[in-house]
Amino acid sequence: MMQAKDNILELKNLCISTNEGFYLKNINLHVPRNSIFTILGNNMSGKTLLMKSICGITQPDSGKVIYNSESVHFCSETQARKNGIYYFTYQPQIIPELSVIENLILGSEKKFGSYIFRNPKKAVAAIHTIMEKYDLSFDLTVRAGSLGFYQQHLISFVRALLSDCRLLILDGLIAYCSRAELISLRNFLKKITAENITVICLAQHLNSLTIESDYYYSMPPAYETTAEASHPVSASQYTESLIQKQYNQNKYPYISMNPGEVLLSAHNLSPSSSSVHMFDFSIRESEVVGITGNSIPYTEHIFNMLSGNIPSPTGKLFIKGCPVSVPKNYSFIQKNISYLSSEPSHNLVKSLDVKNNIFLSNYRPVSNKGFLSPSKMAALSYEYVTLLNMQNISFHSDTRHLSSGTQQKIAISKALNAGSVLYFFNTPTATLDTASSIDFYNIINSLKRHGRGICILSYDLDELSGVCDKIYVFKENEEVRELKRLLAY
Repeated sequence: MMQAKDNILELKNLCISTNEGFYLKNINLHVPRNSIFTILGNNMSGKTLLMKSICGITQPDSGKVIYNSESVHFCSETQARKNGIYYFTYQPQIIPELSVIENLILGSEKKFGSYIFRNPKKAVAAIHTIMEKYDLSFDLTVRAGSLGFYQQHLISFVRALLSDCRLLILDGLIAYCSRAELISLRNFLKKITAENITVICLAQHLNSLTIESDYYYSMPPAYETTAEASHPVSASQYTESLIQKQYNQNKYPYISMNPGEVLLSAHNLSPSSSSVHMFDFSIRESEVVGITGNSIPYTEHIFNMLSGNIPSPTGKLFIKGCPVSVPKNYSFIQKNISYLSSEPSHNLVKSLDVKNNIFLSNYRPVSNKGFLSPSKMAALSYEYVTLLNMQNISFHSDTRHLSSGTQQKIAISKALNAGSVLYFFNTPTATLDTASSIDFYNIINSLKRHGRGICILSYDLDELSGVCDKIYVFKENEEVRELKRLLAY
């Protein structure tokens, strides 16, 4: 039997509640030292709330948190970090305007001397030691914001290692990482656990990062939040219990339809005026088009050009055969085209509740002779909340306190309410659990049946091949910076 001293973290009868009426009751959990420990659960199951209560971001109502065999109660995240606990979300925690080395030593100036920015030799030596130990490579002089999201995350992790991190909590770090990057991150985490560091990963389902974790812990389902959570199990036990359920699931309910008229087309587009390689692109009615690539910033740049968020230096865009001379996002909105950002909070006004966020895109369905109808708003809000399986919330809920996955569902509802003919979805399922993703795929099929066009940016090739009619794969050659296109039908 595992002794208490073998656990870096123990939770005993922990109870947590929020102002929204959501609560966790009697959570009992122990996390073995030097392990990769994955906590699995659907959106709104309380994973993030549980970890924030441990890190001092929110406060538990009752129960005990035992860290390093001592009962603790952190009042702030800063206090938790002083004790070696670091919590990271899917958004990199860096200052983009500063260089890599300035980001790495930020907050550790006293450790390396008060004149660290004038004479950083001691810090550089410590940084190079960590980089060599974990096979990392950075140009310390470049601006951190110019790097890809994965490298920005690594900068945050190295800074934590420099500050004597003992417990690293990663909350949903899959939104901006490709599969290859997730595998690389998994290998990095294995190396740091060999150096007396414990890692907790939060995820909706198994992925390339969590598939080889040492232990798994399943949160109660959202509709059973008052139940006691189960005890952690080993990787083999969890895999055996899950494999049959996963194989029996219809994960990608694809439907085949004949595409109609061209909704959007692009001719001779290029990501930069100096690029010699141009490409064409089209989306038709009742067609789902996928976009992916081997470089996240580069592929997102292409996606933003096609969706009208940024202008293209070369080529032309056509909407229903009409040229768009200066493509901008508002001109696309005027032409009945919706865009869903990869960051859920960017799609919403956090000061508004669920209902008002949904109808911010279009008030026509709920107006009566120029006046808003509260009964219509309530009825249609309820339909969207039910359609996307938003459990434990109502249309009056405050969006600021909802999980990123639930915020994404509200953003999808907002896009649907706009009644657009063409939809651009930027990594729409990155923060959704498996069940919610299936709900989204069914919505995609419904849009197809109604003659809508859909464009999805995703780095999950299984997902794209399962839901899309065709896929554009963009690859960037770093030496000659060529853009190559591959069409897969």
